[in-house]
Amino acid sequence: IFLAPSIVQIIFGDVWVPMVLSMQILLVSGYFRGVAGMIGSIFLAIGRPKHSTYNQFLTLIIMAILIIPLTLQFGMEGTALTVMVATLISTCVFVLYGINYLELPLSRWLFSVVIPLPNVLITFVSLWLISIFYPISSLLNIFTFGTLGLMAYTTGVLILDRIFNYGFVEIVSTNLRQMLSS
Repeated sequence: IFLAPSIVQIIFGDVWVPMVLSMQILLVSGYFRGVAGMIGSIFLAIGRPKHSTYNQFLTLIIMAILIIPLTLQFGMEGTALTVMVATLISTCVFVLYGINYLELPLSRWLFSVVIPLPNVLITFVSLWLISIFYPISSLLNIFTFGTLGLMAYTTGVLILDRIFNYGFVEIVSTNLRQMLSS
C-alpha cells in the first residue's frame, strides 16, 4: 500500500497519482473480500451456494445506501470507501453467520485467518525499510521490490512453519511431488 504512489507514477504517470488513495482503500477492501471468499468456498463445497449470494446481496444493499452520499461528500475516495465499508460489514456478517452455521469454533477460524498476518507484517516492514534507503524509481525497481516482497513472505512462511508447525511446507512438498509425478 505504501509503495502505491511510486508505482502508479512510474507505470501510469503523474496524471494518475490522485487515484492512489482510492486504490489503497480498495486494496484494504480486497483483504475483506478474500476473507469472505474463504467462507464462501466452504458453503460452495457443502452445496449451499445461496449463502454466498445472500452475502453479495447484502453488499449490494449497503453500497446502494452509501454510494451517493459518500461520493458526493468525498469524491472518488468516497466511492472507494463505500466499497470498503460495504465489504467490511457484509464480510463480518457473513463470517459470523458462517461460523455459527458451520458450527466452527471461533478460535479455530480466527487462527486460520491470523496465520498470514505475521507474514504480511514481515513483508511490509521489510519492504518499508528497503524503500527508505532504496526508493522506487523505475520498472526494474518495481520488479525488484515484488521479488523481495515474495522472498520476505516466503521466508516468513518458512520460519513460522518451523516455529508453530503449521504444516505448510509439508503440504506444498506433497502437492509438488504429486504434480511432478503426473
